[in-house]
Amino acid sequence: NIQYHLKERLNLISYVGTDNLSLDAALPDSIEMNIQSIQTAGKAAMRDSTGNWIGSLQEWNILTGYWVDVLLDGDETTDDTLIFSFVNESLTRKQTTRSISGWDNRLSEDFKYVQSTNQAFYFIDNVLIDDLDINTGEWILAYNQGIVVGAREWIGKPIDIPVMGYDGYPETAGYCEDGDKVTFKALISSTGELVDLHVDIEADWINFGMPV
Repeated sequence: NIQYHLKERLNLISYVGTDNLSLDAALPDSIEMNIQSIQTAGKAAMRDSTGNWIGSLQEWNILTGYWVDVLLDGDETTDDTLIFSFVNESLTRKQTTRSISGWDNRLSEDFKYVQSTNQAFYFIDNVLIDDLDINTGEWILAYNQGIVVGAREWIGKPIDIPVMGYDGYPETAGYCEDGDKVTFKALISSTGELVDLHVDIEADWINFGMPV
């Protein structure tokens, strides 16, 4: 019965509901479309033009924090508030554990990166190499000045690529800072070849940004 009072734009919240419930299933129908995007460590989702979710984040998990982007009247200077409670199908709490390394263990050590407290997500809806669609199972790697700062497997539909930022810790030295230009490469799994990609996203890296 916890009630949330969220302001326009980004809000940091915990999740107190049924574990593994899908994004909209946990939201009251009356406020679903007021939530435009959701981020957590290494995963994100945003609504497309039809109001459906795209991205790797598909469900809510307890013991996890989320940045939720709230849209009300579009004017952040007004004192509008979104008030709601999560839909609870069960009050059972399950102990969960998950890695927040930010690096998928299916990738080699050469492409290892750490999860930062600063991150952005770049949404990509298709990838072409020599005018042909990339195969599912290939990887899209994000770089900042030659340093791997994120990766996501291509699954044949729009994906969110996490791109880590420098958060003051030595482990994230050289990671993105506001205004940096992110570059991308495709890793061809069968050959190990890296292919430079030209991405039709002009936005510079901004912490918590979600360029499309």
